[in-house]
Amino acid sequence: MPSPVTFNPGSSPLSSALTDPTDYYNLKSDAIKRLEIYQPVDAKDISVKILSAFVNHLPRDGAQNICEDILDCGSNEELRMLASHVTSAVLVPSKLIHLTILYYDGICRSLKKFSPHSESKGQDSRGFAISMLWRRI
Repeated sequence: MPSPVTFNPGSSPLSSALTDPTDYYNLKSDAIKRLEIYQPVDAKDISVKILSAFVNHLPRDGAQNICEDILDCGSNEELRMLASHVTSAVLVPSKLIHLTILYYDGICRSLKKFSPHSESKGQDSRGFAISMLWRRI
């Protein structure tokens, strides 16, 4: 029989979340201060708005992660790259999912206008809508 596994919280990557609320709020405050000294490249640079939205609207663990990422950035260029990364990795895909759902819903509604009298045709229209959706993606 194998010996029991002992768990050491200090060695787990999952144990890195701050448990003290004061530490979390200090981390968040430091990240916000870092964003306040950011120098935008031009008037179209919305890096601070993007990163601030993540800091202020993510749940605590996610906000802690983005705060640590902000504080790890040593230059304004690195902050711009971080903002670009979270935009392409999180914001764009979530927007695409939303648009995909709206597009699918619109196809279903349009098809129901053509065949409103039969539930079985309604089922067919949903399958057709899914096939149309995949063609668009």
